[in-house]
Parts: sequence; structure tokens; C-alpha cells
Amino acid sequence: APFLGRLLDAGHYALSSSRSGLPASTPAFQAGLLYGIAPSVPGFMWYDREAGREVRMDRANDAADVELGLARQSPGLMTGGANYFAVFHGGSHLPQFCLSGLAGSLLPPDAYLRQMNGWDALASAVSHSVTIGHMARSLAGETGNALLDGLKSLKERMRIKHEPRFLIHRLLVSCCMRELQVRAAKLDIARAVPRIYFNFLAYDEFSHRRGPDSEQAFAGLTEMDRAVESIFKAAAARPELGYDFYIFSDHGQVRTTPFEAFTGLTLPEYLSLTDGGVELPGALDGDGAKQ
Repeated sequence: APFLGRLLDAGHYALSSSRSGLPASTPAFQAGLLYGIAPSVPGFMWYDREAGREVRMDRANDAADVELGLARQSPGLMTGGANYFAVFHGGSHLPQFCLSGLAGSLLPPDAYLRQMNGWDALASAVSHSVTIGHMARSLAGETGNALLDGLKSLKERMRIKHEPRFLIHRLLVSCCMRELQVRAAKLDIARAVPRIYFNFLAYDEFSHRRGPDSEQAFAGLTEMDRAVESIFKAAAARPELGYDFYIFSDHGQVRTTPFEAFTGLTLPEYLSLTDGGVELPGALDGDGAKQ
């Protein structure tokens, strides 16, 4: 992250560390940041005894239900602002691809449109036309890289279970989401939107599937650094707005061996079969053979 390094070297910004707390997950962090409520969720997924079902923070309806509960307790930090690719939108006037916003907004759907005029709409159309062109070019190159990386991983791990989903996520995160949010953030700065929050996903996604110190994960950090630099430059062109910048890492990443790699089953699958009296292997050897 050379740009962030230059900011620190110049002495205008400071780096500080903190413990993420429990659960160490993005939904818990964002609920605390955007609504000031902690603890807020018990994890990324949990069993809701009252509802009698599993709740997951990668489901739009579940995220929207949780956010409605948060909003009843506290006003959102992003009220009057813009929010991109987060789990919760924090009261944003336009939940831009926020997961909870996909299932419904806390505000009237035309709240943002009433602020736009003809010139604003034209500028948005022109800007996003350029964005689509950039995304198409990036997709062409990234698709080949992703397929080669997937074949390499398949050869090394002999498991394909998560690869198709990761391929889709990789293309969305690397080629589409980042380009969209950077372009949109620049437009919001031009509009003098008072608060802007955006969530970069690439490092987290690559770390989960390839490891936090993998080549792909570090490439994601470098791309994020370039995106941040671009947004800083857009804000520098509007010094009268006086934006303050805060860059968070909402949780850490450490290299681990997944439970599934030892047993061939996820933990819930393993426990379910064990509870049913099924005799299961304790581990898999390096060739995938049961022991």
C-alpha cells in the first residue's frame, strides 16, 4: 500500500492498532460503527431460537431485519450520506449495493432522486458509461487470470467445492465493485455529500480462499491502495469541503487450516452426522484418503 505509506511518512495521518473484539466479523464491526451498538450480532451466522431458523449476514432479508432492529435503538451514522457495498447502510439516503438495502430501505426510495437535477443525472450517466467500459476491459483480463488460478488451486488442493462461487465473487469484487464505488464516490464528492462510507472486499475475499499472505490477497491490497489514492485526489480538488478520512480494517486475518480440510465435511455437517450415530473419519491425509 505505497500511497497509504506516503501519507504516514508525511506525518499527516497516524496508524493505530485495536482489537476487533468478538465476534471478529464485518457485520458486528459495521453495526458498532454505523449505529454505535455493541454487542449487536452474535456472529456472521447463528441460530435464532425465537424465529426457529438459521440467520446469516450474507442474506439480504436477514441483514435488513437486523438493521431495522439497530435503527430502532440508534440513528444511523450515514443519515444524509452515501454507503457502498456494506452489510448495513447506516441510514444512508441511497444504499448503494448494501446488502440490507437490497431487501428494503429505512427511508423512502425517492429520497435521493429528489436531490438530483438534469445536469447531475447527465454527469452520472456519462461517468458510469466510462465505468462500464473500464469494467469490461478489466473483466476480460481478470477472467483468464482467475481461471488459471482456479486450476492451480484445484491441482494443489484436489477440492473444487468452493471454487465456482469464488470465481464469481472474484470477478465481481476485482472488476466491478471497486470500479463502481470509486467512480460513485468521486461523484458524491462533486455533489458535496457530507459522509461517504465504502467497503473494499478484495483482500477479505482472497484471504479467505487463498490465505492472508497470498499473492492474490496482496494484489487486492495494492488495488485498494490505488482506489483510495484516487478518492483522496478527488477530495483534494474540493478543499472547501474539508473531508476527514478514516481507513479501517474491521477484523484481522490469520492463516489456518479449515475444519473441512481435515474431515471432508463442514463442522455443522460433521456434528449432524455424529449426533445421528454415524461413524466418521477423524482426518484426511494429504492425498484426501480417510484415516
